[in-house]
Amino acid sequence: MKVSERLLLRYLDWRTRRALLDRHLRGQKISPSGNCQTIDRRRVRVGAAQLEVKLFSDPREYIDEMCRFTALAAAQGVQLLVFPEYNSLQLLRLIPGITALTDEMGNGEGVSPVKP
Repeated sequence: MKVSERLLLRYLDWRTRRALLDRHLRGQKISPSGNCQTIDRRRVRVGAAQLEVKLFSDPREYIDEMCRFTALAAAQGVQLLVFPEYNSLQLLRLIPGITALTDEMGNGEGVSPVKP
C-alpha cells in the first residue's frame, strides 16, 4: 500500500473515530419506540428510506440525517427500516479534494453539498 493511501486511511479513521461518533449519538434524544417489543415473524412492518443524495463533510451530520429518517419511520410503526445500497457514499466529502472534483462536475448531477 502506498504512503498516500495509508495516510488517507488514517485520516478517515480519525475523522470517523468511534469515540467521536459514540459521544455524538449519546447526545441524541433517542428513545425506544416499542415497535419491536412483540414481533410476529409472519408479519413485519418494513419501511424503505428514500434519501436525497447529499455529500456530508461531517460524519455527525450524516448520523443526524440517518437518525431523523429512523425516528420518522419508527413513528409510523416501522419495525425494519432499509436504506439504499451504497448509502455511505454520502460521506465522500470526507475525502480531501472531493469538493473540487464535485464542483468541477457541477452540482446539477443530483448531488447537494452539505456544508458545516
